[in-house]
Amino acid sequence: DLYSRYDFSEEDGSLPIVDQTGNGNDLDAGQISGVGASINGNQAGDFDGVDDQVNDSSNTSVPQPHTVAIVYQLRSLSPNHFVLADNGDTYYYYVRDDDGVDDYWYSARQFNLTGGSGDTETHIVSWMFDGSNSVARFDGTQVATGDAGASAINGVRLGARSDGTTNADMAFGEALIYNGDKSGIIGDIESYLSDKWGVTL
Repeated sequence: DLYSRYDFSEEDGSLPIVDQTGNGNDLDAGQISGVGASINGNQAGDFDGVDDQVNDSSNTSVPQPHTVAIVYQLRSLSPNHFVLADNGDTYYYYVRDDDGVDDYWYSARQFNLTGGSGDTETHIVSWMFDGSNSVARFDGTQVATGDAGASAINGVRLGARSDGTTNADMAFGEALIYNGDKSGIIGDIESYLSDKWGVTL
């Protein structure tokens, strides 16, 4: 059920960012500074925090339930950073650093979590969105449950909010998107990302 996979350790810095599953959900629009960034010795996507962002121009839709897991490292805490967003709705985003004040936001309509203090460490964030049974996890620990509404992912945008603004200054490692609730194997998914990108769970 792995619907799309974007792995910047496999990229050359040009578009498209290839969907490694072979399903053809490439990130074929936008721009990126290249792959000169690094996460614990692994080549990563370099997003400049100014106008870098990449997206799926076809807005391919993945209905709920769905599972998303990403690896990223912010390089600064100001201004705001949108790491991954739905490409089809300005207000449907997955992770956001709010200027180091409200640290991490996980959002899908009314499903929100805020708190903590900003940092520039590498993190693994994962979500299982399934209406009122939705779950958010941070570095292998469940941090929120709630109602995420019923919306599908309507395309993926990395490095900005859905309208292409509020760009993230970051190194981005990998994104995994599953069609279905993968709560039964989420630990395995996170362990794979942890081993590959050197993130302690």
